[in-house]
Amino acid sequence: MALDTGLNSIPLRAVKDIIDIRAAEIFLAVCDTGGVSAAAATLGISQAAVSQRLNQLERELGTALFNRQTRPLQLLPAGIALRDRGRSLVHDWRDLSAALKRFQDVDLPELRIGIIESIAPALVPRLVPELRKMVGTLSLLSGLIGPLVPEVQAGKLDIMVTSERLDEVDGLECHTLIREPFVLLLPKGAKPPERLRDIIDLSQQFTFARYGPRRRMSALIDRQLARFGVELPRTLEFASSAPIIDLVRQDIAWTILTPLCLYSARVPVGELTVVPIPSMSFSRKVELAAPEARFGDIPARIATFCRRIIDEDVIPQLKAHAPFAADLMMSRDPL
Repeated sequence: MALDTGLNSIPLRAVKDIIDIRAAEIFLAVCDTGGVSAAAATLGISQAAVSQRLNQLERELGTALFNRQTRPLQLLPAGIALRDRGRSLVHDWRDLSAALKRFQDVDLPELRIGIIESIAPALVPRLVPELRKMVGTLSLLSGLIGPLVPEVQAGKLDIMVTSERLDEVDGLECHTLIREPFVLLLPKGAKPPERLRDIIDLSQQFTFARYGPRRRMSALIDRQLARFGVELPRTLEFASSAPIIDLVRQDIAWTILTPLCLYSARVPVGELTVVPIPSMSFSRKVELAAPEARFGDIPARIATFCRRIIDEDVIPQLKAHAPFAADLMMSRDPL
């Protein structure tokens, strides 16, 4: 039966307050070599220093660790317990010390962030240099990526910037970055529909281009239109917004997207017709989220900087594309 001296219940953060880690290392060296002189030679210190630290350790613990009447030294029950538990304590303390040293010049030694395609071009150029000031190793995943919530929940990502619904996801701190409406994107000079049913007629003039069924944005658009009894053809489907917008610019197609998609595609203002969807309005929210209380104030600080980028660089262009949606895009209040 293992001896229980209370060491097993001592949390690692309290070990340094109870046991001098260096004294524990010297104690373990004596256990491994079988004597004070051999331990001193192994450690490169004097025998007197070894004996002094062992005596200090026994005083701090209030119990004898060795039977000093025997040669080689024989461990007492308390010494056996400290030896067995002490190895892992010293090992863990070394690992912790090494990990903490990684924080000397940065707030976080490593950070993994996932950013959805539509907002990545807006954020990444200014965000990365800012993150390099606070993070040692930065991994940033963007572009055509799947749902980010499962990646964060599985510990594969630390922070996500996403438009997924987070209201019912437990254990996350969330920071709203921007809200934006879905809009009609028509070829330049095309007549905007006046009624919702009129958008069906657009498909007689231009092909309806859309995201593929696996994209969350496509499902959201379908769901909203279905509420009003509108079903659009699935003729052209793409994985990203760039080819969709290119077809609209060529007067071949029309689509339903958000202003951020236009920003990401670097579409000059006036090249397309951007108008509200008649008789209905729906929007999406882009949020920065991270596991609650895991990274201190880092997520909030990153979110603040992202909002600054959006306010200074993105919103002016989005308002130029869709001035009718300016108030919504500036709002970060709960819906």
